[in-house]
Amino acid sequence: LSNLESQRARAGLTKLNGSGLVITYDDSDSEVISEDSIVHAPDLRDTVNLLWSSGAEAIAINSQRIVINTAIDCIGNTILINNVRISNPFRIETIGSQESMYSSLSDPTILKDIYPRQKNQGLIFAVERNNNITIPAFDGSFEVKTGAGL
Repeated sequence: LSNLESQRARAGLTKLNGSGLVITYDDSDSEVISEDSIVHAPDLRDTVNLLWSSGAEAIAINSQRIVINTAIDCIGNTILINNVRISNPFRIETIGSQESMYSSLSDPTILKDIYPRQKNQGLIFAVERNNNITIPAFDGSFEVKTGAGL
């Protein structure tokens, strides 16, 4: 890749293909719903941060490309990513070092509250390797708004 193409890819402005992981989060299918049996925005943020630190080169959640200014917030029973409302199941696709990312995600001492919630409350959390992942280009705005006095 040329330097410009490389920078566009790093910024998330180009579609990428490669090998990586697919992580699925979903609310428990149990009839008893609790705070611990549903997926929350911090679960997705923690996973995204772990993936970046474990060698991810590109990440998308339900086809929303994660870039430097992506916010992952909760709005009622949906999650807002890049100002787009997303509902479960949440499919996180990532391209990068499969072994490093898989090792980090499989370590129950890292995602400390996910594994107990999976075991005790039925939270759905699955990780699988995939050698043919396509991460879409970011199609949102990079505009950053600051509060008064900033």
